[in-house]
Amino acid sequence: MHVTMEHRQNTGRITGVADHYLDCRVQFDEEEKATIRLKGLYDLNFDIPPATPPVTMTKAIATDGLFRFSKLGTVGFLIASFFLSFTPGAWSALAFLAAIGCFFVYIYLKFFRVKTLVRRMDDEPQTITVRHLYENKPMTVWKNSPAELLLAEDEIKQHLSGLKTYLAASGDTRQRETFEI
Repeated sequence: MHVTMEHRQNTGRITGVADHYLDCRVQFDEEEKATIRLKGLYDLNFDIPPATPPVTMTKAIATDGLFRFSKLGTVGFLIASFFLSFTPGAWSALAFLAAIGCFFVYIYLKFFRVKTLVRRMDDEPQTITVRHLYENKPMTVWKNSPAELLLAEDEIKQHLSGLKTYLAASGDTRQRETFEI
């Protein structure tokens, strides 16, 4: 098993706060790949810390406000376009286009953004499977400081060491033994 770990740091453009990341890739040797394939060990898993920083309260409140406004805006602009249809000019069409725009913002927030925010506010760990590692996909961990990142690195090393031991034990097929007690 060949493990590559790379530390990186991203500094926020506005806040200047540094986020610390650990990128990790695992490459199994041919014997380990054969053991995984033959024994069907793809679903073995372990948990590591999240890959992204948790959502700030400001971002959550702003998204919630935009979500509520898009719902009200859709209904409000539809009603406005109905009443403006009795007046001369293009105001009715403009209000209808605004209602459509609000509706698309609502759909985006409802199905993509809000679910992501709720999931990230829980700060749930990632579950990494052997299949994920077998396909040579990277693991990424986010932490506040380099010291916390080193602790997360040690945790990942322990998980991978345990996985290596498990794979080695799974690959051993013992021959028939006779012994006396």
